[in-house]
Amino acid sequence: MIEFLAILSGVLLVLGPGYLLWLRFGASPVDVAPPEPVHWPDVDILVPFYNEAPWLPGKLANLLELDYPREHLNVILVDGGSTDGGGDLARRLAAPHPRWRVLQSTPPGKTAQLNAGLRFAWSRWVLVTDADAHLPPDALRRLVAQGESDPRVQVVGTRTQPVGPVSVERVHWNLLNRARRREAARGFALVTGPCYLFRRDLLRSYPSNVVADDVYATFQAARSGCRVGLVNTQVTELRTANSLCELARHKGRKADAYMREILRFLPEAGSMPHPVRSMFLWRAAQFLLFPVLALLWVVLSVAWVAADAPALLLAGAVLVAVALGASRLRAGLLLALLLSASLLAALFTAPLARQRSTFRKVGVTQPASEKV
Repeated sequence: MIEFLAILSGVLLVLGPGYLLWLRFGASPVDVAPPEPVHWPDVDILVPFYNEAPWLPGKLANLLELDYPREHLNVILVDGGSTDGGGDLARRLAAPHPRWRVLQSTPPGKTAQLNAGLRFAWSRWVLVTDADAHLPPDALRRLVAQGESDPRVQVVGTRTQPVGPVSVERVHWNLLNRARRREAARGFALVTGPCYLFRRDLLRSYPSNVVADDVYATFQAARSGCRVGLVNTQVTELRTANSLCELARHKGRKADAYMREILRFLPEAGSMPHPVRSMFLWRAAQFLLFPVLALLWVVLSVAWVAADAPALLLAGAVLVAVALGASRLRAGLLLALLLSASLLAALFTAPLARQRSTFRKVGVTQPASEKV
């Protein structure tokens, strides 16, 4: 059994830390901002919202703070049928701005809202941003400059930092942001988070069964043989989980949504260029194989420890070391357990789950201005 455990451990190391090492010894991230274009292109900003009236004033004020030429900026607010007066509030707030539009989307759901907004989006670039995302003033300029610097770039994302009491979530985003910087240096960063930019020519509309719209846009660019970039600016996610249980539910929903997009594009991985194909397949293996192999490793390890007294002592020593170790180590182990459990649950429930792009929001509904 010990030999099989060693082989299984090696496979898990390749799927997890091995991917990070491969990224680390590849192309180095370049933090120098690309030159700004001579002529700034038009950008359509899509803001889907549903029952988020307390967040709208802060969100729209944040959009007004963007350092981008006003004559090249259009804002499309899409109400998903809010029952908290958010639609009327958005129309009042948008009224003084001639380049702002408020739409009503039916049926409800973020994907339907985005498609409703895309019917009125005619600019070269489209920015999708959530109502609870706070953008730095230079964020849009950086995103557009990155996209305009290379015609092969079709999607551009940002770093994300959550505001909330659960430290595991902050550890998750810190690790993800570092990995995505390395991925972007190779031309394919997995764009996730509350803000991303894409070329209008890449995506005319989202399929109705898309839940993770950001992941879909990323994989669509990969299928088209294009690049996905990342800018070194940080978008703050103002509404996050307030407890570990709430975070677990949130990660479970995200894992299911990401897995569906991986399965959608997996049959077309062969047409993706290198190294995008390698990165996509490595990511797919992390989502589809890692949780099953990790569960098998745990079951076999428990059986081995139970049958071997020295192994039992060794396991106890490891547990004590973890308990006495740094809080970052404990948070990292808890994160690994949480993500593995979420992916495993998504794998087993995928045939029965019928997730839509409408879901219970995490965190406490609170005006953005109180948290910035």
